[in-house]
Amino acid sequence: MHEKTMHKTIAAFRAGKQSALIDKITAMILISRENSN
Repeated sequence: MHEKTMHKTIAAFRAGKQSALIDKITAMILISRENSN
């Protein structure tokens, strides 16, 4: 595994607890964009 990939994997693992919140925010942004069109 490349070092950069390893760092990304570790970062993603650390961010795992926040991923659900990020998914909610992303969904809200996408929905608001669709509504504004």
